[in-house]
Amino acid sequence: FLLSKTDDYINQVSALLSEQRAEETGYDTAMDRRSSEGSYFLSAHVKKEQVRQPSILVGGDLKEYQISGLQWLVSLYNNRLNGILA
Repeated sequence: FLLSKTDDYINQVSALLSEQRAEETGYDTAMDRRSSEGSYFLSAHVKKEQVRQPSILVGGDLKEYQISGLQWLVSLYNNRLNGILA
């Protein structure tokens, strides 16, 4: 029951995000809704940027999971979203 309610809520938020994006940019979201129906992540993280090993980091390399976390944080920033990486 709780999972189905959560899915319904996420679908509503996804639809609202698509509508807001359409209002702000004039972007037609009809194709978006068909291709990513039910996917909050795809609706919210529209702007994408490839993240590489930071050149300022000296004395080591980031692990793959750290790069993934950095990618997620960059996506949050670029799409003007809030989140906590814990």
